[in-house]
Amino acid sequence: MTIKWSSLGGTGHDLCYLRKDILDGFLKRKRLEFMWAFWGAREIRFAAEKYRNHDKQFKHLRKEYQRIYRYKESLVTYSKASEYYD
Repeated sequence: MTIKWSSLGGTGHDLCYLRKDILDGFLKRKRLEFMWAFWGAREIRFAAEKYRNHDKQFKHLRKEYQRIYRYKESLVTYSKASEYYD
């Protein structure tokens, strides 16, 4: 099952739900592994006139991150998260 939605602010989200028993059976029959990447960003925004008053309040105004996951034989492993700051 997949779900997709977005907001008026321009953010979007996609979700995919998988049944574990079906996924395990498929991967075993086809001799495959399942991998997926996760990435995103978070940002603090202020109106221009308010920005000068709040910019020292936060260490970073933007953060980007990513991680890769691997699913094999009912076990999830993942890479070290990468993070970038502005």
